Amino acid sequence: MQAFKRQLGAEVGVQLNPLVDNSDGTASGNSDQVFAMPLVSKRGRIDRPFLVNRSNFKTLLGKGIGEPFSHLSEALVNGAYQCVVQRMVAEDARIDWMVQPLTGDMVIKTDAEKEAMAGSFLFALKNLDCYEDGLKIKFDYEDSNGELIILDPENGEKLASYEGSLDSESVNDYGESDYLPNVISSRTDSVVFEFGDIQTSVVSPSANFNGSISTANPVVSFH
Repeated sequence: MQAFKRQLGAEVGVQLNPLVDNSDGTASGNSDQVFAMPLVSKRGRIDRPFLVNRSNFKTLLGKGIGEPFSHLSEALVNGAYQCVVQRMVAEDARIDWMVQPLTGDMVIKTDAEKEAMAGSFLFALKNLDCYEDGLKIKFDYEDSNGELIILDPENGEKLASYEGSLDSESVNDYGESDYLPNVISSRTDSVVFEFGDIQTSVVSPSANFNGSISTANPVVSFH
């Protein structure tokens, strides 16, 4: 793709300010093709700035809101390499836990409410990418192994999937833990996942070793 070279006058938008360095000449790599902006979006982390690019900004930010999103989209589509986004949210914005009880539908709990459940749930997860439009969650388990699947609430596309053991003592052929919560934490810092009573509810000898849990509607945990 051609490098972003747009120059503006008094017009609002994103332009390239070329690096000037008489000692080294032109900049190598894409360092002069990265820009930053604050904006309001339906998705995105609220605890720190994050990077988006042409291939993922629609997924990570959701539907665009306002003129800043239009400028971001235009710059990335026309060649800018990345954008550092600072999502603007209310001062009291928070991310709650999505908790799957032993029976019934998934519920939303604050940190304190989840702790008060004392592990009397199957699993709980917190999505730090903060989808204001919610997420669809699917959890499949068979023979003491499980797969967590996170789906886009808008089109049902798979955003991420993680496979691992339901046994906290399980290790792979390299001696590394393949316990599902550990697998997830090693692969991403955007999803916090923990089991509650999964051992006795699913893995016990009397339990059915095959099953699937899924949310029919998007679950919203960002407020």
